[in-house]
Amino acid sequence: MKGLLRKDLQLIWASWPILLMILVCGTGISIYIKQPTMEICFVTLLLVFQTVATIMNDQTSGWFPWELTLPVSRKGIVYEKFVLALIVLAFGACLALLIYWGVSAITHVTIDRISLEINLAILLVFFGFGVAPGLLLSFYKKEAGPIAMMVAALLPVAILLVVMNTVSDTKIKEVFMILAAVGMVLYFMIMVISPKIVTGWLNRNA
Repeated sequence: MKGLLRKDLQLIWASWPILLMILVCGTGISIYIKQPTMEICFVTLLLVFQTVATIMNDQTSGWFPWELTLPVSRKGIVYEKFVLALIVLAFGACLALLIYWGVSAITHVTIDRISLEINLAILLVFFGFGVAPGLLLSFYKKEAGPIAMMVAALLPVAILLVVMNTVSDTKIKEVFMILAAVGMVLYFMIMVISPKIVTGWLNRNA
């Protein structure tokens, strides 16, 4: 699994010029509109969605069938992607917090703890309700890649829109915190059951 993690991290790192350009543009926008909290979700999700892209790359490049011949169990191959997403999540969150504090200092916007907590909760909602099913769907077929990416992005948005339109402002932080906790539980549940599901897909498509 270590070798696969190294390969995927190098694959993400290879796209650093594009990621850096997007990060600079996003940071510039947050400075212009004086909204440093947008960096929490923007920066982290930009990086985390790259983990879904690594599976899409494995499928379209022809690496995935060859990967199955390596001395790594299918369970290990699937788990590696979920572990990769957790590593990228931790790194992205730390980077996002650094940029957040930097933008706050530049714009002289006071750091708002409640807003920060809500944005971190929203991040975990995207991670649990979006990234987890997106990772799983990416394993189905190479044609499923775009659908997986849409699910990863749009499903959490739909959930958040429902919450923001039905929950009062006084309770929205509490609801987001609950959804964040549920999202992380869901992430690990999908992680645990994914090897069996993916193995079934592979046997059916063989």
